[in-house]
Amino acid sequence: MGLLSYSPGCDTLEIKYPSANVNLKEGDPLTLNCTVWYEQEQSSDLKVYWCKQVENQSSCARVGKELERLLSTESLNPQARVSLSLLLEIHNVSHSDSGGYQCKASANNQIAIGHYIRVKVTGKQW
Repeated sequence: MGLLSYSPGCDTLEIKYPSANVNLKEGDPLTLNCTVWYEQEQSSDLKVYWCKQVENQSSCARVGKELERLLSTESLNPQARVSLSLLLEIHNVSHSDSGGYQCKASANNQIAIGHYIRVKVTGKQW
């Protein structure tokens, strides 16, 4: 199970989740969990979202809800590293949900990008 974090030139913002190929049948639920590690002082500027790879393109379109604001937590150390999770939930998948999903985060001009999780949806078994 591999974890990936890509944060050019910094180690204060990281994305971690296991790489996976997910095979589902139409109507199954899908839950993807993105864990982001960041320094608490970044929390006011932190944005986290899932996106889905656009077919035949290199772009990634946002899906689900974006995490735009965090509840402020008081700490004596603003450099303390804390984590949060952002779930992407699809209750009844269909063929159109097949593809690559990726989590992205940004804070204070830093970007972290997770790897793609490949989702394949096949027809229902009767």
